[in-house]
Amino acid sequence: MHFWSTKKIAAELRDNALTPEDRSKYGFAWLAFVFLGTVTSSVSKRDLVGDEFSLVVDVFLVGIGISLCYRANKRGDGKDFWMRLMCLSWTEMIRAALIICAVAYLVGEFVEPVARVRFLLGICWALALLSFFWRIHSFMAWIAHANEPELKG
Repeated sequence: MHFWSTKKIAAELRDNALTPEDRSKYGFAWLAFVFLGTVTSSVSKRDLVGDEFSLVVDVFLVGIGISLCYRANKRGDGKDFWMRLMCLSWTEMIRAALIICAVAYLVGEFVEPVARVRFLLGICWALALLSFFWRIHSFMAWIAHANEPELKG
């Protein structure tokens, strides 16, 4: 099980090298991470002003991201979309969480931030989501198109 290298997971998915046990591990890890993210997010909300707007933006960005990933997969072999999404998301969620925690710490999120700082963090979050789904989309397209050249980088 990889904790950092999305490229290695993508290569294993492309080569059908992941066993059902490996896929289950990634699935459970993904579910646990999403659950913990949801719990910590709801617990850490201190003021409810603007949270509705943030929720709408989050749902919109996630919907667009999943839709783009689905289309990339469908244009290829169209197989195992949700399993691929969970496996690839696992390492990207770890990266995003570490980056968001670092940014939040640096701008003082843990000590009652002012409205401008919350807005700045919201922009960072939106950019992180877009980056997250762009990477997943790229790997998804690579996996689904078996005749494409090797990944670089």
